Amino acid sequence: MFHAWAHTYATFGAVPIEHADWCTSLGRNESDPLYVDPLARLLDHVGDEISADEIQSVRRAERDRLLAAAPPAPGLDELLDQALGLGIEVAIASSSPRDWLDRHLVPRNLVHRFSVMSCAGGDVPGKPDPTVYRKACQALGVDPVRALAVEDSPHGVTAAKAAGMICIAVPTPISGPLDFTHADAVVDTLADIDLRHPLGTSIE
Repeated sequence: MFHAWAHTYATFGAVPIEHADWCTSLGRNESDPLYVDPLARLLDHVGDEISADEIQSVRRAERDRLLAAAPPAPGLDELLDQALGLGIEVAIASSSPRDWLDRHLVPRNLVHRFSVMSCAGGDVPGKPDPTVYRKACQALGVDPVRALAVEDSPHGVTAAKAAGMICIAVPTPISGPLDFTHADAVVDTLADIDLRHPLGTSIE
């Protein structure tokens, strides 16, 4: 999380990672060679004076504070309700590990609203590789060409399109300035998505 790391860098007297550098990692996981490792960068700055555990303790505390204060994405509950009413199963396909997803979903009582969670890790690469999307579709028993992906990062859009899916981008305040022209559509919030006709053509 960009803001948690920015707080951590400031705490230890370092200049935070620039937004442009941070954005190169959006949608990637730590095993990706293009991933910008904020911990490694900060350790280079502080040298032997501060341990990785001390840094992570500060970051986690700020992350947890931000997560506790952050409301669900606008339109999320309504979109999940619509999917339930239409009999559409919903999956999460993420470059993050399962425990990271649980930190977001469990406090908000959202875990039960997703039939499948496909996460990167082990031999499963993160986005922009399409594997997490293909595994999610396989677990749902749906052909990717009949599935809709909702993404907030360009790398995520790349992964969804490589899997053969329709993809609607919903940029965040962090990813908003990035290029989403390869998405099938770009909307401001999840509330702008109608699952009956997401692009004017039903995928039910």
